Amino acid sequence: MRHLEEFRLGSAPEHEVGARLVPTEMFKAGDKVDVRGATIGKGFQGAVKRYGFSRGLMTHGSKSHRQHGSIGAGTTPGRIFPGKRMHGHMG
Repeated sequence: MRHLEEFRLGSAPEHEVGARLVPTEMFKAGDKVDVRGATIGKGFQGAVKRYGFSRGLMTHGSKSHRQHGSIGAGTTPGRIFPGKRMHGHMG
């Protein structure tokens, strides 16, 4: 267990402040535990970092080094389908 942030109990805690908590003494095998966490924010990222898309050519006159490429067809259907993996906020 790397670290423990918040611990909700049904009754008042019987531990003193600063006492060491041992999870193996508090839980038994088969107990259900509700765990919540937050990811580390990475801000606005491109498709290469966000989804692991492969990059374009770096030489020979290429101008699409870290771009995701085509995002859809032409006139038909004339829109981008929902769920298209593109750049955006990550984390």
